[in-house]
Amino acid sequence: MKRPCTSTILALAVFFAFISSARGALTLQSYNATQHDRFANNPAFIGNGQDWSGVGRSNIAGATTQSYSWVTLISPSFGLSAWHLRPSVGGTASFFGSNDPAVAPVTRNVVATTRIAGSDLALVQLSSAATGVNFYPVLDLPSSADYAGLELRTFGLSNTAIAQTPANFTDPAVVNSHLTNVRMGRNNIDAVVPNFSDPQLNGSGDVIVFDFDATGGLGADEALVESGDSGSSTFVLTSGGPAIVGIHWFRYSAGAFLGDATSGSGDTFVPSFVADLDLAMAATGSSERVTSITAVPEPGSLVLVACSATCLLTWRRRRR
Repeated sequence: MKRPCTSTILALAVFFAFISSARGALTLQSYNATQHDRFANNPAFIGNGQDWSGVGRSNIAGATTQSYSWVTLISPSFGLSAWHLRPSVGGTASFFGSNDPAVAPVTRNVVATTRIAGSDLALVQLSSAATGVNFYPVLDLPSSADYAGLELRTFGLSNTAIAQTPANFTDPAVVNSHLTNVRMGRNNIDAVVPNFSDPQLNGSGDVIVFDFDATGGLGADEALVESGDSGSSTFVLTSGGPAIVGIHWFRYSAGAFLGDATSGSGDTFVPSFVADLDLAMAATGSSERVTSITAVPEPGSLVLVACSATCLLTWRRRRR
């Protein structure tokens, strides 16, 4: 992908004190389980009609606690997550072939995690190809300006009150509750910000940001990432199906970014790291590589945004 070069950016000084890594249930303007929970397995689900089997959950194990992260497949044996909430090497990643929580998942061991180019993006290597489930291309549009206003499908947790103790780590019902703890919302890309870094975050790199409208916006589906959502994925629906654009990194407080009076979410902008991901995959000896698509998004993914030149960040991009 052609990576953006540094350009004039709106002042971010006030942002630094109000940023945190995304680690709680995805906030929605008006949550409805039948519409927003993937594993409610209901035709009213806002992601219905698309194949989400490559969006998986992975355990992060410890001596006295166990939590779960995310892995979204970009090839049969590799997926993406957030470096600051990456899966445990030696743990497992599980993927459901449908939205039915009663279906046995496809499970693979996590054999390696690689930090990509000093960013918060983690490449997760599985023990073998996750057969029978989907993997996703990266949306690689000709210009960074082409991403502004695109409608997103974004994943996060649905329930943060699952009881778990060391004694029931392996209880199938508890494990399944974690693996199927998946909610989806929508939003629109407000800006693509190049070379972002922050003293309170570990990492740097290009990001997409999308704010949260408590009213208006995309209505009931309007989404904001929360704690525990880090490492999950954001997609744009294209004529070829879902394509990845972001991996959750942080959220910001109201009034802290882009001069906006609302809070919002920040994702690592995956298209900027395609070449780095390919190099990391090649370094393992694998022949698998990232698939990039330049398909024009479906009409429903485009939003006409009335905006002054100062509310969007655009720049020329140069080939890496």
